[in-house]
Amino acid sequence: MPYAAGSFTLEFNGKMKRLAGVRVLIVEDDDDSREMYATYLKHLGMAVDTAANGRQCLERAAKVRPEIIVMDVSMPVMSGDEAVVRLREMKETKQVPVVALTGFGHLAPTDRSRFDVFCRKPLLPEDLAAVLLSTLTGAARPSK
Repeated sequence: MPYAAGSFTLEFNGKMKRLAGVRVLIVEDDDDSREMYATYLKHLGMAVDTAANGRQCLERAAKVRPEIIVMDVSMPVMSGDEAVVRLREMKETKQVPVVALTGFGHLAPTDRSRFDVFCRKPLLPEDLAAVLLSTLTGAARPSK
């Protein structure tokens, strides 16, 4: 069914155009994963900034004021768990949605509740884009 596949691609690409111009901060300690997500989201027209750990995230977020943050949970220097707590304390980032990425099968309920959305790795870049779109348009609900 090439037509159905083509229709899906057109619909997906049409929806993803709504991400153009949105500023996202990707916080991921794995260089390859960070670059993969950044490249794909830039291709969709998003304004992408990156950080390799929670401490860099706090510095970048205060400077660039992202509209949404994608954050690995387990990182060196400062974990995503600690960084999201601090982001919620900062005036500039208090209301910014944070999408958690983790290779762990689960997080404690208190850890999950700090994030707006919880995603398990591996996560394809197009799936991340769909999560970002649904989060920004209010279709996603906070993970509890």
